[in-house]
Amino acid sequence: MGMCTFCCCSIILVALVFSLGITGFVSWIIAGFVRVSHLKRINYQVTDASLLQFNLTNNNTTLEYNLALNITLQNPNDKIGLHFDRIEASASFMKQTLNNVSLSSSSYLGHKKTVVLPALFKGQRPVAFGADEVSIFKNAGDFDILLNLDVKYTVKFLASKVKIKQPHIACSLKVPLNNGKSAEAFKVTQCKAQSSDK
Repeated sequence: MGMCTFCCCSIILVALVFSLGITGFVSWIIAGFVRVSHLKRINYQVTDASLLQFNLTNNNTTLEYNLALNITLQNPNDKIGLHFDRIEASASFMKQTLNNVSLSSSSYLGHKKTVVLPALFKGQRPVAFGADEVSIFKNAGDFDILLNLDVKYTVKFLASKVKIKQPHIACSLKVPLNNGKSAEAFKVTQCKAQSSDK
């Protein structure tokens, strides 16, 4: 009788421990799913910009440029790290793309962490500006540069990685030319998420 009672108690204890374990595991999965489903978007800023060269040559048919940017990414999530698959940037002026660059990254951005990525756009490209556009260009102290970011990343959930759909990121920059014409210094610029149809 005593042995039977001991066995029954042991079975009940094991069942209770197993039940609590299952409950805890399920709760952990649910908590992880809730965190992923309520993932906060990355905060993008251009914190510094230097336009060392931006001039027209070859009878105003070629634009030579040298633009250096510091792009800051901040992960606002409390308990979720981000694994980057790709970070690409393109810069354009008056709807003409300068060039595209791939940004170096540690590939991982921990929760509540910030990383600064340098981007250099340097080269030349043919342009077709009218007389009025050339006049405005040559008298400008700063220039409107549009920076576009293409970012793909995943978050780890259980033993797998979940791909996150990142909206188009655009940064409208007003960058002074480093030639003393502009009295304004570059101002930190917040980037904005755009809808996919833009």
